Amino acid sequence: MGRWLGANTHRDGGGDADRAELFLAHTSNRAKVRTPRLLLQTKGFPLTDTSTYGQAKALRRAMTPPEARLWVHVRRKALGWSIRRQHPVGAYILDFYCPAARLAIEVDGAFHDEPSMLGRDRRRDAWLARQGIEVLRIPAVHIRNELDAVLDQLQREIASRIGQISAAPSTASRSPSPQAGRRIDTDPDE
Repeated sequence: MGRWLGANTHRDGGGDADRAELFLAHTSNRAKVRTPRLLLQTKGFPLTDTSTYGQAKALRRAMTPPEARLWVHVRRKALGWSIRRQHPVGAYILDFYCPAARLAIEVDGAFHDEPSMLGRDRRRDAWLARQGIEVLRIPAVHIRNELDAVLDQLQREIASRIGQISAAPSTASRSPSPQAGRRIDTDPDE
């Protein structure tokens, strides 16, 4: 379990929780004392705002149909590894996360192809890569039309990533270097 810290979060559009700064409210005027936001410092991750945990809990109750369909097939170690859904990391909530592989699995709907979302996704993927988390993006249409191929590819990706992590030197804090967001390819003909 992590430990609770009082913090004032400064966010610049991207919402990077790694920019959270601890502070002490030193003032003689009680009217100006601000109540700090609570952040949870978890092992291996930067500070995560407690509001992110509440949002993740709400998202677990309101999953999209492709997310719900994938969850039915990956829950309870169905692929051989533990998968978490709507997992908070920093200021972000990952659709699915495999802690053993440090792999985020994102289900992307059509709106992720819009220019504004592409930039946001690139920033998010780069931030997660700096945390040692590789992002694998699966188009929602693939889950709807080619679920078996998606599950097979997902199992191969997790096994490969775990193999890379276990083969890396134990002195490295975050190994191996992840790629910043890639899309899953379920069609071998392409």
